[in-house]
Amino acid sequence: MSDSDTTAEPTTLDRREYSAQWRAKVDQRLDDGAATMRKMREDLHANTITTNQVRADTSELVSLLKSFQGAFKVFNMVGKLAKPLTYIVMAATAVVTLYTTWKGGGPPK
Repeated sequence: MSDSDTTAEPTTLDRREYSAQWRAKVDQRLDDGAATMRKMREDLHANTITTNQVRADTSELVSLLKSFQGAFKVFNMVGKLAKPLTYIVMAATAVVTLYTTWKGGGPPK
């Protein structure tokens, strides 16, 4: 037997069949890729909607916390004023008590 007998050259029909099978595989892979991309787009859209909802809900919480932060600043300022104000009120009370005692003629008997 010679080499030409064992290796038969593919016919045009064999080449067409191989080409059609190859094309079918490529088309199937492209269709699978398109389906995957469609699913990813749907998931991304759902995720975007959820993210926007969370942003809306969280923005209210953030604004509330910012207002609390402002309130704490005010309370801090009031606290800084309270100590000197206490001394002033105590001094005024002592003066009023001294005046009342002097006008009334001394402590009660």
